[in-house]
Amino acid sequence: STTHRGKHNMGKLYEPKKRETRRQMHLTFDEGHEFHGAEIDVWLSGVPISLYLELSGMMGRGVSGEEAVAVFGPLLREFADSCLISWNLGDNGEPVPANGEGLLRQEADLVIAILTGWMKAAGEPGTPLAETSSGGSTSGAG
Repeated sequence: STTHRGKHNMGKLYEPKKRETRRQMHLTFDEGHEFHGAEIDVWLSGVPISLYLELSGMMGRGVSGEEAVAVFGPLLREFADSCLISWNLGDNGEPVPANGEGLLRQEADLVIAILTGWMKAAGEPGTPLAETSSGGSTSGAG
């Protein structure tokens, strides 16, 4: 690829968030894992890099699950509202909405497991998705 300096007519605008296909991930947890049975679908592409970097910084600080939810609640809500597609989580026999409010109602360890799986997969665009260190596994779609 060549970089040109100066003013050039580039033609039609390209809007990455409006492309026809977006990568997504299906996160599950291995048998024996404390969250075995939970299934979460999240977007990997079409997500602002600022969100990825902020979440990466949050995860790198090594805060405990409870502290992470308390301190980073607005960031977690943004993640859920931007990235969550669906999940099979329930509470007292009722489905929990796959959005920011629903995510913030979950126990901290589950939220951290979801974020860990998403961060690993989102950080490797265009490569096959691998098993996460949280004991979960991912599969690519779309």
